[in-house]
Amino acid sequence: MFGIGSSELLVIILVALLVLGPKRLPEVLKIVGRLMAEIKKTAEEVKKEIGADAEMNDIRESLREISDVPLLVQRQMEKEIEELKRLEAGPEEKPEEKSGEAMEETPETKPTAAAEGIPEEAKPDGGPGREEEN
Repeated sequence: MFGIGSSELLVIILVALLVLGPKRLPEVLKIVGRLMAEIKKTAEEVKKEIGADAEMNDIRESLREISDVPLLVQRQMEKEIEELKRLEAGPEEKPEEKSGEAMEETPETKPTAAAEGIPEEAKPDGGPGREEEN
């Protein structure tokens, strides 16, 4: 328990017998035994409390994760609604889909950056502020 071997325990008992005497030694051993039992009981209670705290932390973390779900669902629904509104506003068919062939991009058929959801400045051609170099 405390790393005490049998020979060391024998020495402790002999010293206690000499110091306390044969009459008081049994009483003292009973008291020591009760104290040891109380210490073990307290240690078990502390272990249970620590386990309960860890379990409560797990439950709290699970509740946080669960509480995030409605927000994620709401965001996904908003994205889906925006997509449906965009499709209802005017489903734009690409010229390639109509004829089955790739057509040359003209200013009329070239998709705009806003339609693609890309800012003009981020486009490879540099956007409206940049002139083409010949």
